[in-house]
Amino acid sequence: MQLLVAVVLLLVMARRWRNAPVFAGWAAALGVTHWRSSASARAVSWRLLALLVVLAAFSVGVDMVHAALLGLSIDLPLSTLEAGGEVGAMSALLAYVFHLARTQ
Repeated sequence: MQLLVAVVLLLVMARRWRNAPVFAGWAAALGVTHWRSSASARAVSWRLLALLVVLAAFSVGVDMVHAALLGLSIDLPLSTLEAGGEVGAMSALLAYVFHLARTQ
């Protein structure tokens, strides 16, 4: 249950504070939860961590590239990739959390 609470809080806060330290803090929180969990919960936390990495790649990685190339003709495709990737990753995280809630 602690893992589900951590993921829901991640989803709420990730859209507000789009920077690497926030993701690092949530990854650390998931790591502590992972360390204190049972074997079945650890399998879930590995999947959640993978989805968190995907979200961070779009929110931080693509955002940094976009900021560096701001004003060029590639601005619109990068904006689309950044926003679409973030929404897709958060949707996948949310769908996985709901799937976990239904099956447990």
